[in-house]
Amino acid sequence: MAKIRGNPQVIALSHPTRALLYRTLCDVEELETVSLEKKVGVTRYHLYHHLRQLAKIGLVENHRDVGRAKWWRKCGEANPVALTYQASPTSAASLSSTTIAASAASIGPKPSWADSLPPEMITLLEQGGEVRFVPLDGTANDTVNSKELLKSVANKYGIDLDLPFTFVPGGILLISQTR
Repeated sequence: MAKIRGNPQVIALSHPTRALLYRTLCDVEELETVSLEKKVGVTRYHLYHHLRQLAKIGLVENHRDVGRAKWWRKCGEANPVALTYQASPTSAASLSSTTIAASAASIGPKPSWADSLPPEMITLLEQGGEVRFVPLDGTANDTVNSKELLKSVANKYGIDLDLPFTFVPGGILLISQTR
């Protein structure tokens, strides 16, 4: 499976929680984990997940530990292109598909495919769901079998999968639930 490559800052800061974390740390000299957790409005688990992503690309750092408290600060400047794609500075916990659409309008035109994303998918992604793509390459027979398999799984779980006759699956997108 091929990896999607792009500007790591744009990718990291396109997530609303990470954008909010970075903006919050830009406004102060440093913040303790508990304070950061309250300001951003996410669980500690999700907070550390997003802080690790920002630290990995050099935008924030845990610069000192005092007892059990970790102190975080901004340590790098985000590329102006990455900052352009940040979501609006709202608490990530209060985001909805409506909020995402409104914030997207403020940062530029929304891609046409974004309208077809179901709200449940957006919710899973906002909550830190991990994404995996399984490409369905092969012969025409493999493609037909893949489509029949998808219909069978949808039928088993009572999902109305109304695929037109001409629909040809190119892959399966899997999104994990948060633990």
